[in-house]
Amino acid sequence: MHLFYSEDIGAHATLKNDEAKHCTLVLRHKEGQQIQVFDGKGYVCTCQITKIDKHEVQCKVITKSELTKKFHHSIAICPPKNNARLEWFLEKAVEIGINEIFLLQSERSEKVFTKLDRLHKIIISAAKQSGNLLFPKIVQVENPTKLIQMTTHYNARFLAHCVDASIALEKTEISQNGLCVIGPEGDFTSEEIQLFEKYGFTSVNLGEPRLRTETAGLVALTLMNYR
Repeated sequence: MHLFYSEDIGAHATLKNDEAKHCTLVLRHKEGQQIQVFDGKGYVCTCQITKIDKHEVQCKVITKSELTKKFHHSIAICPPKNNARLEWFLEKAVEIGINEIFLLQSERSEKVFTKLDRLHKIIISAAKQSGNLLFPKIVQVENPTKLIQMTTHYNARFLAHCVDASIALEKTEISQNGLCVIGPEGDFTSEEIQLFEKYGFTSVNLGEPRLRTETAGLVALTLMNYR
């Protein structure tokens, strides 16, 4: 049964814009047929198509199931200059399974204009492909101090950098609720590293290779999820 995204699901669900076009013009679904619909917030439903308009598909909910989150790990990442690399990271992170994504501005990171609408479309596509149907939350954070304040609820907080971080992330005790912070292409400053460590972040390395920012984010996420 084909899977589609709807912003809100109650007794009925509505497919809009690209989802509606894909349902009717590409897959040729008709009124009376059944499809699956999810909202990215915790529900997936079996629905029956009741009405097809030019830009919308109306559906009646037949059964509704609540999803449970498999992954509770998050990444804070300084966005690379090339938006395509951030989008690649986002797509793969959703496929692997991620709870929150913090887009962090640090002293050496670039000011990147992030199109949140485009990122949302990437999340929808990756969720449908992977079956990880609970969307991660994307949070834009203006500086490390703000990030520290926003993430006190994490049981384990790690800082990945290249300055004498002798502890390997893969050898740490990783809880079910972990966060790893990934620095910009020029790494964090010594002052930023000291700030994170002062407030309980454990400095770690991700192995011998010097990784690109987006690759480091995926390596850290994979290590936390599959330990």
